[in-house]
Amino acid sequence: MNIEVIENWLNYCEKEKIEPWRYDFKTENLVKGIQNPNPILRIFEWYINYDEKYQEGEIENTELAKEIYCNLWNIDKEIIFLDRPFVDIDVMNSFWSIYQRAIKIDKNQDFYKWKNKKINEETFQFLINNYDEYLEINKKFEEYSSLTHTIGNFTLEPRGFNMGRQNSDYWDLGMILLQSFFDCLDGEDNWKNFVEKYFLQPYVNNSEEYVVTEFWNRKNNYVNPLNSIDVEKFISKANWCIEERGKLMIKKLCEDNNLMHYKFYDLQLKNLKIKFSDDQ
Repeated sequence: MNIEVIENWLNYCEKEKIEPWRYDFKTENLVKGIQNPNPILRIFEWYINYDEKYQEGEIENTELAKEIYCNLWNIDKEIIFLDRPFVDIDVMNSFWSIYQRAIKIDKNQDFYKWKNKKINEETFQFLINNYDEYLEINKKFEEYSSLTHTIGNFTLEPRGFNMGRQNSDYWDLGMILLQSFFDCLDGEDNWKNFVEKYFLQPYVNNSEEYVVTEFWNRKNNYVNPLNSIDVEKFISKANWCIEERGKLMIKKLCEDNNLMHYKFYDLQLKNLKIKFSDDQ
């Protein structure tokens, strides 16, 4: 593990007055220029590599992100730095899934991220050029879009899980699938141990069973939100979960590596308590 990479990052966050749990990892793929200050437009520009500002590649797979995983979960670098690692590295809560659904609900318009197995650049160029047409929706998503590529929204999963959950691309459903997987394993407390190891307490209730809390009331098992109220419930819940989890992760990084001298640690992490979904 290369703690120097992590320490340099925390030093940068301290200098720039960025709370590290709110650090946008798209910065790691920035080739030139300055990121768009609008977090939604940052995502659209990243999708299409706008003006060649961003390198290709998944944000959750940057060197910094992988060093954090190795440190947090004591993983051998040879395992996680392979081109095809033995675990899935995943963004938990997707921006696009819920955003395009909100447009469908509000405008009855369909937009598609992929075309001929490539990013549909026309979609994102259109959304950039017509940003004000969707201003009411965009205002709802500003905070969420700023959190989707932060450390609290990245995780490791059993190999193959990421591909297997494509039709359940909301993290509460992902958690339910994971719980089913761990319930099939021999031994006690597999699920509880997994939740605690990966700082997933904000997604479950504070009971012995660690029951997953749904993002909204999924009537008749609908995967996608049915109305704007469902969308708003998702945004509120996901924002809280991502930030709470991110704080827990940074707190452990600091304490495990004797890095408690930062102002952000003293002000917000020193006395941080684990919160469950019941606490929101």
